[in-house]
Amino acid sequence: MGMASLTTVRSNCCQCTTRCGVQVELRNGQPVRIMGDPNHPLTRGFLCPRGRSGIEYRNHPDRLTTPLRRVGARGEGKWAPITWDEALDEIAEEIVRVRDRDGPEAISYLFGTFHGTDQASVPG
Repeated sequence: MGMASLTTVRSNCCQCTTRCGVQVELRNGQPVRIMGDPNHPLTRGFLCPRGRSGIEYRNHPDRLTTPLRRVGARGEGKWAPITWDEALDEIAEEIVRVRDRDGPEAISYLFGTFHGTDQASVPG
């Protein structure tokens, strides 16, 4: 059996809006360790426990990996998986419906510690 390939890539943590610099060790393309990036100009190697636990979060058996649509009454906890295209189409349709009914001021944007990017959190 051959030796496992180990590489390190630089990235940013997305566990909060700070976007700390990270170095991720990959073995055969799969993350095995996350460390702070000492060459990052803002965080200089710091990485909080939330950032260091990114692999546990990624591999957690209860992690959602597909959008879900409610199929029962609100509060029943009944959901069915749908595709990303279906989810994005439904969201877009609802935004347009609210805008057309109540005006553009009825739409707002809010974010928290989600796992994506937001230009408002990028320095400079």
